[in-house]
Amino acid sequence: MGAQSFFDRREVRDFLAYLKAFLNPDDDVSLLRIANVPPRGLSDVTMERLLVASHERNCSVFAVMKNAVVAATFQSKTRQSIERFVEFIERTRMPLTSITGHSSVCLATWADAFLDEISYFDELRRSEKSPEAAESRIRNLQELMTTLAGAGESTDAPLDRLQHWSSPTSILSVWRTASCPTLAPSSKARSMKKGDYFTWR
Repeated sequence: MGAQSFFDRREVRDFLAYLKAFLNPDDDVSLLRIANVPPRGLSDVTMERLLVASHERNCSVFAVMKNAVVAATFQSKTRQSIERFVEFIERTRMPLTSITGHSSVCLATWADAFLDEISYFDELRRSEKSPEAAESRIRNLQELMTTLAGAGESTDAPLDRLQHWSSPTSILSVWRTASCPTLAPSSKARSMKKGDYFTWR
């Protein structure tokens, strides 16, 4: 991957978009990026219809996905895919928002669990042209995930720790100090503004 910007890497953009969607499901940009990654029956056409419905109702795409009236306009199979996705988002973010036992939540373990549930690594292996390229992407992501373990103060709520970790200043620091040479910032990335780090598409 060499000079390719760290934040241009598909696996990193997907992972950060997932984190942002869990932090705030009403973040349309992040939600639209990960809704069908890996494929889960939420096609571009489906997401476009949901986006239009959200504009008509002046609300987020996630809010529309939970709207029974909107859901009823889709065929049964698509409606079930929407419902499963909503359930996944709400269930996965639940440990982040729980007010009991929050200090025991390990963000790295939590992230690994949801990636395993959606078979993200398997998707990388299927989509890459070579096993070596897939394993390289997987290593990048695994090494990035390990930095979640030290996010924020141990006494902070998981949501606050994740919010701190995913802030532009914090993640740039994590990136620059990563032990893996492939995560070293390129000259292009060093010249980027902080606000550019979270432009997912």
